[in-house]
Formats: sequence, structure tokens, C-alpha cells
Amino acid sequence: MKWNLTPAGRVMAFFLILLPILFGLSDPRLILLWIPLAAFFLASPLLGRMNLQGLQAETTHRKKIHAGEDFLLPLQVTRKPGTPIGRDLNLYLRVGPRQRFWAQIATMVPGRHLIQAPLRLPHRGRFTTLQLVWRSSYPFGLFEWSRHQVIKVDLLAWPRLGIMRNLEGLLGSVEAQRHPSHVPSASGYGEFYGLRAWRRGMSQRFVHWKTSARQGQIILQEMEQHRQPKLSVILDCQVPNFETTYRRPPGFELAVSLTATLLKELHRRRWNADLQILGSLGVTIMREQRGTAGLIQQLDRLAVAQAATSDDIEGQSGDLAPTSSPFPLLVIQARHANRPPPAKRRTGSRSPRVYLDTRCPWIRKYFEPRMPS
Repeated sequence: MKWNLTPAGRVMAFFLILLPILFGLSDPRLILLWIPLAAFFLASPLLGRMNLQGLQAETTHRKKIHAGEDFLLPLQVTRKPGTPIGRDLNLYLRVGPRQRFWAQIATMVPGRHLIQAPLRLPHRGRFTTLQLVWRSSYPFGLFEWSRHQVIKVDLLAWPRLGIMRNLEGLLGSVEAQRHPSHVPSASGYGEFYGLRAWRRGMSQRFVHWKTSARQGQIILQEMEQHRQPKLSVILDCQVPNFETTYRRPPGFELAVSLTATLLKELHRRRWNADLQILGSLGVTIMREQRGTAGLIQQLDRLAVAQAATSDDIEGQSGDLAPTSSPFPLLVIQARHANRPPPAKRRTGSRSPRVYLDTRCPWIRKYFEPRMPS
């Protein structure tokens, strides 16, 4: 435990020292005044220390949330039986050197108590420990006692979200790169993809009558155009060598934030998006999963993605995606400051790519980051 004098405590200490110096202690009336004040002053830190004894906090709550968003962390606080007082407690939660959140507890009797403590994770990543600071200036506000405690937590901070701009134009550039063999036919129905059973609410316009008669149920033909649009998103973790001095390279963090925001927008628009991460451990491919489960898996992987240098990814630049991939690729990176913006033209490649580089000035046309508050 640590203690320090409050401003009121400094004034009273100065008064107790100055009083005998100026007037002496020869007068009995002055002694009768000084002794109770000194006893009152010396009893304050003892009561304050007793107020913080026997306090323990823990949590089993697991949370996944975007960095920069506020949430309430449930804490199980235990006060051991026999510990006195338990009034005017202040609980501070520290996440990083500049992040401190406060929760006030008026009175706490011995036993277990549930406290909802406000918290905000400053950056993406996995947090396994959290520092708690108990403080109390009980009873008279002359001394402030503090006690530090480190608790184990399981918190995963997803990348900070931004705002996508001109998304229609970006998706138009991506669709323009689609291989001609996978562009819908002029009839408007697309190419035959497969068969599926009819369910209530589906249109019966594309019934495959021969298969329906053979199986005894309505079978529909599924066309390529009727399926959800498909896109492969690639996060290139390579950063310039001069940015490796940063613990969190700003260009790379912006690229991760852009990737997370884009994936959520694609999920909202019902696009099927695969995520591939090119890092120091090679290519990590997040296979497509339908619905929210696939998006959560992709955000989990982005939360712990690490920047890499050119030496870490040497010889892997050609492994961004299979060259026979029929789907357009959207590559997000933080490497070249002079890369031209996406254009609506075909590349003629079997795996065409559209690049978004967060070091380019034109990136603000497509993405606006949210600065930490």
C-alpha cells in the first residue's frame, strides 16, 4: 500500500508544526488544543489503511469488442470478513499509461459484490491482465491510501472501425476486374451453378422438372447470378523498414482498421468475403463461413495480426492468392506512397487485383479513420 497527503492534509500538517513553533507548548490550554488535533491527524492514516484491507477483485467475463468502444466489465469484489469500515472506496482500472477509468463504491460490507466497471480498450489485441487501483481518503480526507492489484482477464479488442466512403465506386472497380468467364450472361439469369431444394417463400420460376419428378419434391436451378457476390480480401502485413521502429506502425494499423471496416460493410451488404493475411508466418487463409460466425472469426484474426518487414516475407509476395482464383482480389497494404488509385478496367489476369494502400493520399477518398479519443 502507498499513501500521500491530500491538500487538506498538507494544510493541517503545516498548522500542527507551525503552532508549537510560534506559541510554544507552555500554555496548558494550547496543549489541550494541540494534542487532540495531533491524535485526530495521526488516526486518519490508520483508519484509511484499515479501509483497504481484505479487498480482492476478479472476473471470469470474456469479451470481444472493437477498440475505442466503451463497455461495462463485471467484477466480483470480495471483502474478507472481519475487515473494518469499508466506506468511500474508489476503484480505478488502468489499461496502458494514459488509460484510467473510475468507479466509485460508497459502502461495501464483508462478502461478495458485483460491480460494473466502465472500461475502454485503447488498441486492438488480446488483453490478459488488468491493473486495478483501490483508493480511499476515508475518513477525513487528510490521507489518501492506494493499493494496486493485477487481475487476469480475457479481453479481445478487435480493430478500431472507421467510415467507408465511396464504397459503391470501390466495389465497381472490383467487379470490373472479374474474369470474363464469370461475368453473368446477357440473358440476365447467369450460368447454371447447381440444384437446391425449394423452401417456402422461394420463387418457382427456375424449377428443374425432371429432377423434381424423380425425387418427389420441388428442385430449383441455382444460377451464378443468384448467388451472393464473392470477394477475396488480402491484408499484406509488410511495412517499410523505417516503420519497424514503431511498436504499432501507423500505416499498418490503418490498413488493419480499413480491412475490419470493409469486412463488416461487406457482411452488411451480404457479400461473401474470404480473408487472407500475408504475414511473417506465411499466408493465413480464413475460409468463408456464412453469417456472423465467419465475420467474428475474421475479426479475431485481425485483432492479433502483426506487422512484418520485407525480410520476414521474402519470397512470399507471389503467394497472395492462387493464380487460378476466378474471384477478384482486393489487396490492402501499407507499402507504397505513390500507388495509383483503383481504376475501372479489366486486367485480363486469372487473378486480377485491386490495391488499396493506406500510405497513399487518395485513401481518404475511400476510408476515414476514427482517431482515438
